[in-house]
Amino acid sequence: MNEAMSYGVPFIVSGCIGARELVKDSEFIIEHLNKDRLKQVILQAYYLSDQDYCILRRKAFEYAKKLYYRKICRMLIKNH
Repeated sequence: MNEAMSYGVPFIVSGCIGARELVKDSEFIIEHLNKDRLKQVILQAYYLSDQDYCILRRKAFEYAKKLYYRKICRMLIKNH
């Protein structure tokens, strides 16, 4: 998911795993995984307008960028 976000690629994730924290603003979190809900979310993603898709891409990229910089800062602080 980190790689997808770093390229600005939205994705679908189950709400029952730790990765949920990474996509807290996403509309594509499936809380109770079953095939009907998965189908619904896939169709929702497929029919996104170009504008909404660009917004999701930008959010994913910006969030991934923050995570990356935080990790580097922590490493630098830890090593000094």
